Amino acid sequence: MEWAAAVIAVISAVIAAFSALYARNQAQSAKTSALATEQMAAIEAQRRHDELAPVWEEALRWAATTGGSWKVELRLKQGRLDHLVLEICDSPGIIFDVGRQASVVADRLERPGALQPGDSVPFWVKVSTAHERRLRLRVTASLEGKPWQPIVLPDSEVIAGVGEEP
Repeated sequence: MEWAAAVIAVISAVIAAFSALYARNQAQSAKTSALATEQMAAIEAQRRHDELAPVWEEALRWAATTGGSWKVELRLKQGRLDHLVLEICDSPGIIFDVGRQASVVADRLERPGALQPGDSVPFWVKVSTAHERRLRLRVTASLEGKPWQPIVLPDSEVIAGVGEEP
């Protein structure tokens, strides 16, 4: 009888050990599954964010203003955003008019605020007589604190007469 009780005790211990290993394996599988679910949710959120990426009209609109600066408008064609940064790059002789825009620092303009398709972003530039007949803008937009990759818009032809007093 003692022999049978000892065998049953050993079998019970082996079953308990296998149960513990199984439970541990299940816990690791649950962690792996949760991590995969989290990664899929992040990928899906990034995909949705990328679908909303702004698309800009290629042509900038130029208009003369007083005071030696030119008003330029960039129009949102598709997407939406709540923060915009414009930077003048590779455009010698063209700078933002810091006197007309409080949010300008040198060649960088920040614009918080929602934009929907069809909305325009006006900004003012000063153009010297030594400009190279093109304006190139780098645009960084974001929505809900998540920025898209900065893009460089196609060169915009500087209209005739720009660089002289409007």
